[in-house]
Amino acid sequence: MNIKKAIVNFLCDYRKICKYISKVEADFYFNKNIYLSVICAEDKYFMKHHGISIKSIIRALIKRHGGASTITMQTVRVISGRYEVSFNRKLREIALAFLIELDNDKISILNSYLKYSYFGTGLVGIESVFDKYFPRSNTMSLMDSIFIASLLKRPAPRDVSIAWAYKLNSRMIHIKKIIETEGSVVHKQIEQYIQ
Repeated sequence: MNIKKAIVNFLCDYRKICKYISKVEADFYFNKNIYLSVICAEDKYFMKHHGISIKSIIRALIKRHGGASTITMQTVRVISGRYEVSFNRKLREIALAFLIELDNDKISILNSYLKYSYFGTGLVGIESVFDKYFPRSNTMSLMDSIFIASLLKRPAPRDVSIAWAYKLNSRMIHIKKIIETEGSVVHKQIEQYIQ
């Protein structure tokens, strides 16, 4: 691929992602439990970094475990539809995430991530999760929110199995532990950001 074409594709993705983020109403999912659960599950430094977590990248390189992607980088991947496993894609995500954070607020990015993410078979976007699992609920408990956050890493299969339920439960326990140890800090950051 030549450089001119790569730059054009990069700019097209940037405009597309900003357009998708601007479509999402900033307060549509305003539920602190969901925000808390997703941030603790996916990127506990989300409220502090600028699209890239150097600490997570170093940890992933050294320990070869845990993802280096931030919620903003995952939003870039989900909206752009680029899932190829390559060093170039990761560099592209880093650059786009940094630019996206310059032009968009954290809550809009988080809401966009929730609106366009895959939660399982027939479940694209958090609205579909609400429709399937919480159709008449006006409230969302912390455990409900942890369940939703767990689906991001353990999407619901077409045919539910004991093996999947076990993995989902393990993920929920893991997220709950993070919330118990670091949730108050993340909650405070969310509160400060929203005000």
